[in-house]
Amino acid sequence: MEKASEKPDGQGESLNNSRYKGPFRWSNERNTLLLREAYVSEPFLSKAGSKEAGQKWTLVADNLNCFVLFHDMPRDQRSVRDQFNKIMGNYKKKKSMEEKASGITPDPPTENEEILEEIIEMLESTPIKNPAVDSRNEEKKRKEALATREIAMTTWKKAAKHGEDEQVEDEEDSGDENLGEKPKPARKRKRRSCTDPIQYLVQKTTNENELRKEELEIRRQELQLKAEQQKQQLQLQQLQLQQMMETQKKHTKFICYCH
Repeated sequence: MEKASEKPDGQGESLNNSRYKGPFRWSNERNTLLLREAYVSEPFLSKAGSKEAGQKWTLVADNLNCFVLFHDMPRDQRSVRDQFNKIMGNYKKKKSMEEKASGITPDPPTENEEILEEIIEMLESTPIKNPAVDSRNEEKKRKEALATREIAMTTWKKAAKHGEDEQVEDEEDSGDENLGEKPKPARKRKRRSCTDPIQYLVQKTTNENELRKEELEIRRQELQLKAEQQKQQLQLQQLQLQQMMETQKKHTKFICYCH
């Protein structure tokens, strides 16, 4: 009877011990799931400590807890937020060290690093929603805008002066050729609008920003689809594992009954 109650080949024991035990640790796979969910929900674009940010981090935690990797030890909004900030901080340090190093070719970016880079670009493109953006970035953008405006105004002044010089030359030539003749009305020349170069630069910047937004949206949708596919795959694996455990239990009961 004792032998009959043993799990054959140790399969039952491995299934019973398949559930994760011990302290929770953020593995690379768990970090990837976290970054995907954060990229889709965008909690980092809301003001830190606000109700909106808390709701979005809670949504990230709830979505993560749907995965098998988080079933045994579900995460809350504080846990996922702290881990996200830790990952982002480590990535920025690594990136800074690579930029300072000379003669070193960095390794190709991992999926996590690609997502982090996309998030950084999103943060930089939406400074109003992100109070954590360094004030130096704001000052840099302001100086760039002033420099662009100065270039545009300089270009316009040169163009306007050139147009006036041409008009004076035309009038002088016309006066020399028509001596003794009935003067003809001066031909009016079109003056260039002073807003043309500025409008062009503004439109160019707007188009570039719109294109970048479209690229980020496409990337966000790709990551969302990938996250959903992986979630379905993990759920299927969990279902298969449960079915195996049920089959094992029935098999064990049958052996006990026969003996």
